[in-house]
Amino acid sequence: MAYSVANSVRAERVFDLAAGFEQLLAEVGFSEIRAIPRAQAGRRILPPGRDPKSGRFSSNVRSAGVREYIVLGRLP
Repeated sequence: MAYSVANSVRAERVFDLAAGFEQLLAEVGFSEIRAIPRAQAGRRILPPGRDPKSGRFSSNVRSAGVREYIVLGRLP
């Protein structure tokens, strides 16, 4: 299984959604789980950044960056 996920930024706090998704996969029986940072040059899943206070997407690259991951897991 492969799933693309990005961490979320709200009120200047980063929520590690990739790690949370890894934990969920482990709880339902997946193995060999890992999150690989997604190369963000060129094509992106999400806009380049988020406003650090509101968490809304922004075209301003200097705003809070969004880190994207590909989370992989295997069912036994």
